[in-house]
Amino acid sequence: VVLVFILSIASLIIYFIDASSEEVERCQTWSNNITQQIDLAFNIFFMVYFFIRFIAASDKLWFMLEMYSFVDYFTIPPSFVSIYLDRTWIGLRFLRALRLMTVPDILQYLNILKTSSSIRLAQLVSIFISVWLTAAGIIHL
Repeated sequence: VVLVFILSIASLIIYFIDASSEEVERCQTWSNNITQQIDLAFNIFFMVYFFIRFIAASDKLWFMLEMYSFVDYFTIPPSFVSIYLDRTWIGLRFLRALRLMTVPDILQYLNILKTSSSIRLAQLVSIFISVWLTAAGIIHL
C-alpha cells in the first residue's frame, strides 16, 4: 500500500512536470520523452496491482465501482495508447491526486496517527487537497 502511494505521488509529480512544460497534447516520439517512459513503467505497476486487487476482491462488482478503480480506468489505458499514437497526452493523469486520500490510512498503518481527532483532521486535509488538485486538473484541460 505504501509503495502504491509513493508511485502515485511520483506519477502525480510527473504530471505536474508535464503540465507545466507542455501543452495538453503534443506529438513526440515515445523514445524521446523520458517522463512518458517513467509514467508507463508506473502504469504497468498500477495495472498489475489493479488485477491483483480484482482477483482478491470478494465482491467484483463493488470493486469495479470503487473510486480507485475509476482512477485506474482513466489513467492506465491512455499511457498505452500514447505509445501507439506517438503522442503525449497528459489528459486525465491528474486523477492520481485522488490517491492522496489514502494518506491517513498509511499514517495509521505506520503508527504516526493514533488519536481519533488527528486521524479525522488528516482525513479532512487529505480530502481537501485531493479535491483541490483534481479540480485544478479539470480546469487545466
